[in-house]
Amino acid sequence: MRSPDSNEADYWPDEGVFAYYDAAKLLEAIEFSTPSDPMLQGASLTTATLANAIDHMRSLDPETRLEPGGATSTKLGIGVWSSTGELDQPVMSVITFGPGYYD
Repeated sequence: MRSPDSNEADYWPDEGVFAYYDAAKLLEAIEFSTPSDPMLQGASLTTATLANAIDHMRSLDPETRLEPGGATSTKLGIGVWSSTGELDQPVMSVITFGPGYYD
């Protein structure tokens, strides 16, 4: 568990991958950090700056929401995050999720 009030999660540190489950223990999201290298239509998201990742997401979903430290597209089922939130810094985490995850 990543926090005391969160659902269970699996973590593969050598891969930089977390798997999150809902209350029914069904997979609901996967989060990637280095050394994994998730791609979105041929573009790496973890080697991009936050600005480049957001621009790429917005080219595919103009309704991508800016959030503190990153951005989320519910249409694409993807979110990017950087601990500093500065646009010229690298993306540190990418999450992919299914419909209803942020509802």
